[in-house]
Amino acid sequence: RAFLRLWLREAHDLCNTGARHDQFEIREGDAVFLVGSEGDQEWPFFPDQRFVRKFLAEATGRGKFLSLFDTSGGAAISVAHGGAKKTVTLGISARNAASVVGNFSRNGLHPVNHRLSTEEVMSWLKCN
Repeated sequence: RAFLRLWLREAHDLCNTGARHDQFEIREGDAVFLVGSEGDQEWPFFPDQRFVRKFLAEATGRGKFLSLFDTSGGAAISVAHGGAKKTVTLGISARNAASVVGNFSRNGLHPVNHRLSTEEVMSWLKCN
């Protein structure tokens, strides 16, 4: 918990956005994420993955990206900022879907090019 608090203070701009009192806006490079508080059992944003998100943004290029179990949309948003033209995010819960859609919207990502599905991953993969 102490690491998480330190990371939030030092690694990101943390500000109150007028959202629910238990949500925070985190800025990571060009990306903006609205996330729940650390007390939320399904807090979908993992600060230790920021290096992975940065790598993906730099390495993906201008192609397509399939993101599995990306509960915050963080990976898809990062690669979109890195230039990916299309993303598909799978394996998120219905509860987190609204948060992911909100994070896509906050980052100016249009749902036609950056889709998400709450469908079971293996079922989706078999059909697509």
